[in-house]
Amino acid sequence: MERQMKRRKTFFILETIIVLAVFVTLVLYANKVCNPYNEKADRVERGLYSGEKIFDDIDVALFGGSHGCNGFNPHEIYMNYGLTAYNFSLSGEPIYITYYHLKEMYNMRKPRVVVLDLYYLGLKKKEFSHNEYIFDAVRCFRYSRNRLEMVMNTMENPGLRMRAMLPLTQYHSRFDSLTKQDFLRQPDTTNDYLLGSQYYFDRNAGEEISFEAWNDTEESGGINARNKEYLQKIIDLAKENGSEILLVDIPHNHDDSGAPDEWVENEYTVMNEAKQIAGKNGIKYLQYDDKIMKEINFVPEEDMFNKGHMNYWGSVKTSGYLGKWLLENYEFDMEVKEKDTWDMYMEEYKKTVKQELTKRNEAEP
Repeated sequence: MERQMKRRKTFFILETIIVLAVFVTLVLYANKVCNPYNEKADRVERGLYSGEKIFDDIDVALFGGSHGCNGFNPHEIYMNYGLTAYNFSLSGEPIYITYYHLKEMYNMRKPRVVVLDLYYLGLKKKEFSHNEYIFDAVRCFRYSRNRLEMVMNTMENPGLRMRAMLPLTQYHSRFDSLTKQDFLRQPDTTNDYLLGSQYYFDRNAGEEISFEAWNDTEESGGINARNKEYLQKIIDLAKENGSEILLVDIPHNHDDSGAPDEWVENEYTVMNEAKQIAGKNGIKYLQYDDKIMKEINFVPEEDMFNKGHMNYWGSVKTSGYLGKWLLENYEFDMEVKEKDTWDMYMEEYKKTVKQELTKRNEAEP
């Protein structure tokens, strides 16, 4: 009788484990197909997880928020200086999320240099209040210990944590509208040639654009504690993985403390503090100050899409200077194993630019 009871207990435990395993598998599968596979998800999937050979060529990994998405132009860097670069920037990505993004990248990519745009250091509060931006990026990362740590260490809101770990809780209503694409999860390869970047072909987007007079203050400070902690973690992570890291302050309006969240009143002091942190860590810092802006003939009224984001013309000027600066300050082997693919992407880029500029010229009176 005792043996029979033990056997039943064993069978019950096994049945429970099997049922739980089946349940978890179904939930994860439902989570996968209901999680919208949009343009951002496609870029995350390709940038972080694709096994394409071109990623073995990458000399420079470009990181930042939306300013980096539009301002970093890997095509101009390659065509002018032969450096292979990929833009990993994601809209609305604060510094403390970038750390985990970079950590995820290092699982498969080993760039010579990581370039980090510092715009989000100006965030005044501990946490970026636009949780939808954060969620829209995090939901695309694959399940891993890194994703769990990112969620638990950076998200204090239980609801956001739940959605970030299990997007099904937000997208369960999509069951009625699922398409074949949701089940196949096939990346859209038509935009691969953009190398992660997004380009605007409009000037000023109907806004009055101008930058304030440059402030040469020597004061420093204002980086909130969390951002300072994660900036140091990013620097240490890059070094651990054998990469040089370059901190950059790319062109934008530095006097805009009300957008896109509660920003510090004087962003110049924040960038000065970042420069000091760079010095203490023996890494380089590049700021597009008045001198450089004049050198590259950067005109906000012509080269910005809006007050925070560059257009195509601005990205050409900024990245042209960046490519030259990188070559002058770091050593690269310059070998491009997948040259045919890179050259094909450059041709697609030039074709797109030509089409957009023709369209713009035809629309003008």
